[in-house]
Amino acid sequence: MRCRPLPYLKEGEKRGISVIRSDMATIREFYSLLVSANNSTDALPKFESFFLDLSHRVRHGTSEIYGIRNEKGELVSAAAVIAKSSDTAVIGCVATDKEYRRQGLAYKLVEFVTKKMQSEEKAVYLHREKKIGIYEKIGYKTVGYWREYRA
Repeated sequence: MRCRPLPYLKEGEKRGISVIRSDMATIREFYSLLVSANNSTDALPKFESFFLDLSHRVRHGTSEIYGIRNEKGELVSAAAVIAKSSDTAVIGCVATDKEYRRQGLAYKLVEFVTKKMQSEEKAVYLHREKKIGIYEKIGYKTVGYWREYRA
């Protein structure tokens, strides 16, 4: 079943994109979207750890979550500023529900969050994004790589 396309946002229009609350139910919805979009929990910690970490960072202003909801109020696309300081922001955890892909939702969402962070005079980086093509259209350029290590 193909869902009805969501309307594109016009330049400067905020309708459709909102900051997501940091309560457990909403972060669980964000987590579920990430799991379903990636077909796996391999790259994600267990929900309890994810919730504790993300809700703590949101409460302390070092992280933000943005999303687009469909006409039923369901979260269909989301992205997070996974780390934020006074001069830097890192965008990650970008996901769109499979039935809403190919409508430019992730593009519009990342573009919106990027412009918002730039308006706060922050340098903006992407974390672990594999499909760099849509980000290059927004203006991102590969400037380097980093590695993650786990103990």
